[in-house]
Amino acid sequence: MKHLLASARLEGHPDELEQIRLDQRSRLDGCTAGGVKTKLHEHFVIAEADASECAEQPPDGHDGAWVIATRILRTAPETRDEWNRELAKLVKQRNDFVHSFDTICDLDSLDACQRTSEHLRELTDEVERQRARYLGPSEAFEQARQDFANIAETEEYKRLLNEGITPDGSINWPATPIVRALHDAAAIGADDDWLSIESARLWVEQHYPNLAPASVNCKTWKEVIHRSGQFEIRRIEEEGKRIRQ
Repeated sequence: MKHLLASARLEGHPDELEQIRLDQRSRLDGCTAGGVKTKLHEHFVIAEADASECAEQPPDGHDGAWVIATRILRTAPETRDEWNRELAKLVKQRNDFVHSFDTICDLDSLDACQRTSEHLRELTDEVERQRARYLGPSEAFEQARQDFANIAETEEYKRLLNEGITPDGSINWPATPIVRALHDAAAIGADDDWLSIESARLWVEQHYPNLAPASVNCKTWKEVIHRSGQFEIRRIEEEGKRIRQ
């Protein structure tokens, strides 16, 4: 269950997701069985009436790759309440056995031991039933997570993530480092919201010397700005073209 909770919501840069999951799992190490039960029904088992369909967005100011992956188990409100009661009962029985085994179990005779053994088998069966209830629907998500991890190791994915170049050679302009750098230049160096293309070029070359138009199959900085479609452009007499975000 702790493994499920650790992966119930993952949010961050794609390269950091696995470490985020491990950190979330580590924080659950000290969580009691009752605490896990509570978190499970707060973050994973959601009543259909409470499940939101709105699209989530990256944090403000973040303009790079960002992943938000959530998995929830939707049920009718009455079903969720029933599951919560059943799991609470199982947690209590587990705690009673762990903390008060000697007082609640009669081991003074063979018949008593057999009754205790049978009761333990029933509890074990119930644990497996609950485990299948919660973990079964999440298997598809876990497979998807593994598939994504495999894709993330490919050169095509790394190029898309780091350069904004898709496998078919097309360009996701907002994700390219050169466009993000031009946005930085326009935000920092603009005069009255406008910045000359030459000033933008000089600023990028100074702060990001590894970036060049050739990285996005362009010959000039003007071509980058025009093809990207990410900037407003105006021409000022005797000053040439200027850009604005």
